[in-house]
Amino acid sequence: MKPTTNRLLVKVEEKKKPEKGKELEAATSVMTGEVLKKGPEVKAIKVKDRVIFAPYGIDEVTLNDKKLLIISEELIIAVHE
Repeated sequence: MKPTTNRLLVKVEEKKKPEKGKELEAATSVMTGEVLKKGPEVKAIKVKDRVIFAPYGIDEVTLNDKKLLIISEELIIAVHE
């Protein structure tokens, strides 16, 4: 699968459950993931970058039994270094 224009194919990072007895972190509306592929117009983000994005305006696809997201570059909030 190859994203078009300014879109990214992202594998979502699963949130780890806290250990027993640990406090829960505050709920957040952002998600993180790893960029697997990028469209030809994506300039600021590279493959293998870890990105932070809001879970709005994204499309979910299944490829080889894995759930992946297609996200427009402008929906990326930050690149995690």
